[in-house]
Amino acid sequence: MTRLSVNCPNKEIDRQSKYSVHNSLFSRSQNDAGQTIFIHSRRDRGYSDVAKMHQSFQMHLVALAAGETNSVREELLAYAALQDTRGNMARQPRPGRGSHPYTGLYSNANFIMALYRYLSWTGDFTILNETVGVFDDPNVKRTLLMKAILAVDWLLANQWQGVIAPCGWVDGWPRGVKAQTQMSAAALIALRNISVICAYLGKDHEALKYAGTVQELQDSIHEVFYDPTTGLFAEHLFESGDIAGNQTTDFWATTQIWTALAGLAPDVRGLELCRVNCMETGMMMMPESTMSANYVMLLDTSIEELDFGSNATWSLAAWPELTHLYALAELRYGRPDQALDAIFGQLPERIHESNRLAAPYYYAEKYIYPYTTPWLCTWGGDPMLLEVLLEGFAGLHMDIDGMKVKPRLPTSWMGDNQLRIRFWYRDNQWDLIIDQEEGRRKTAIVLDGRDIPIDHTIERRCFSKLILA
Repeated sequence: MTRLSVNCPNKEIDRQSKYSVHNSLFSRSQNDAGQTIFIHSRRDRGYSDVAKMHQSFQMHLVALAAGETNSVREELLAYAALQDTRGNMARQPRPGRGSHPYTGLYSNANFIMALYRYLSWTGDFTILNETVGVFDDPNVKRTLLMKAILAVDWLLANQWQGVIAPCGWVDGWPRGVKAQTQMSAAALIALRNISVICAYLGKDHEALKYAGTVQELQDSIHEVFYDPTTGLFAEHLFESGDIAGNQTTDFWATTQIWTALAGLAPDVRGLELCRVNCMETGMMMMPESTMSANYVMLLDTSIEELDFGSNATWSLAAWPELTHLYALAELRYGRPDQALDAIFGQLPERIHESNRLAAPYYYAEKYIYPYTTPWLCTWGGDPMLLEVLLEGFAGLHMDIDGMKVKPRLPTSWMGDNQLRIRFWYRDNQWDLIIDQEEGRRKTAIVLDGRDIPIDHTIERRCFSKLILA
């Protein structure tokens, strides 16, 4: 029986979801310690040895919803073993070959988000008591809970004027940058997560401590980066105190999306500018005009003539992963029609219609063959589509204290059509069925063939409450 399936009114997205479930689950490997490591690409495309925490966070959702919980558990422990004594997670597992360096602070934040997601979907708090070594001292072992606390403490230790330092990638930002908004927004989400975890465990002192840092960081992000005249958040804070990336001709889509996802943006002006200026067959990191800013680089060629390995190509390429994050941000602000439009425009099937040499079944990597369009080498296109369908349109929200369902369906999905999702949650198979007609929505959750009433408390074996909104 299918463990994870999606049936939605849009036939193209419905068809793609089947491929995305498969593509998100089959590409994994075993490292030397016998633990499952998620591989973020198809092996025939040259990335079979790549594992990165922020990409694993995206793939974990599909694995958890399909009941592959032990795989996620093993990978979290594998990543935790690569944390150093300070709490920095700048090493990532390389299956069969130890580890490789990658963005430390960004990995720290995504590790906490991944751990929170695992706890919420499984209710398995025993993982926090698992003892794991550290990367740089074989004589030290720590519980996973201690490693999680050290991970957020390392984020807080890397602040500049109250906001978080760049993620750790050597060439990822201009010279002289001391802090960034995207990294600060990711850290903010991680701090919220660790505060909730500590509160749930009865560690009130730690919970209050991190709740306080959440408010402080949120205030600092607004004070340092937000421009109320444009509705944009700047991305870079320089050592001089100057900021960059908050003008309508010079902004970063990644920044506006992450601040929206973190609940920092008071309105949708930033997202609207992204939609108008950065959306082609997918979302670009920035509008082309930003490439003329003196702190970035001069763009002296057209998009079609960019060198394949240049930073400009990566910045101006279409990102399936970023497009899905944008869709989630639009859904957060109650705009499902904009979210659906963005997803539909970059479906592999749609790309294949205009370029028959492009594969119609999975999100392209590196470039859309035969290299006519720059396209980010993404490992997140397929799992992120499922994230938009499950957590976005269907509104499945798993928190430590239970499951909440708050659908946000596009207007084009009105009528007799249904959105149906079969998934696994805390060792049970569930069916979510959403019918939507003009002015009326019917939502049902089915467990073991039985409808679950709205006010029903799920049996203790599920450790959960169900709230339908």
